[in-house]
Amino acid sequence: MGREFLDLFEEWADSYDQSVEGYDEEYREVFANYEDILNTVASKAGSVVLEFGVGTGNLTKKLLEQGKTVYGIEPSEPMRKKAREKLGDNVSIIDGDFLQFPLPPKLIDTIVSTYAFHHLTDEEKGEAIAKYGNLLKKGDKIVFADTVFRDRQAFQRTVEEARERGFHHLADDLEREYYTTLDVLTKLFEENGFTVAFTQKNAFVWVMEAVKQ
Repeated sequence: MGREFLDLFEEWADSYDQSVEGYDEEYREVFANYEDILNTVASKAGSVVLEFGVGTGNLTKKLLEQGKTVYGIEPSEPMRKKAREKLGDNVSIIDGDFLQFPLPPKLIDTIVSTYAFHHLTDEEKGEAIAKYGNLLKKGDKIVFADTVFRDRQAFQRTVEEARERGFHHLADDLEREYYTTLDVLTKLFEENGFTVAFTQKNAFVWVMEAVKQ
């Protein structure tokens, strides 16, 4: 359920914001156009939002600035602490993950996440999407931004290029976690009653907007 990577993210909590700002050369391309990615996800969200993988609260901040009600889910205690320092008491951030989480007290119309869905296997991604489909009504959305590949060949080329450039941490990360492909995600969303559209934002990240039918 993604929690197998929790130790890595607890170690990353203190330096995560420096990474997204481009100070980490290995991950600079992963976080290219970061502000635009956050703004795109926030602008596509409705008014009552459930956010998975709050992290240090960067997307949450954008959502709140747009006047949306946000219920945040984050499994890492150090990340929750960082987010609360950034956001104050403006948002509820609860321990949980993509598959196990408390239901928000209000009906939601959008589920969002950035840079986190790859912590789930493809099977778990399907379980999560099915669960979200039961929470949402017709016209409601899932809006995620994450590293996705056109196909497995593109994934393998990216890993090889990372190693050739000496980006071994990035290559190890790509091989360790559960990065998937556009066709797999399309199938999972459609099987669970969503239409989905993808917009590429950098060499790694796509925004996916899935609408419940």
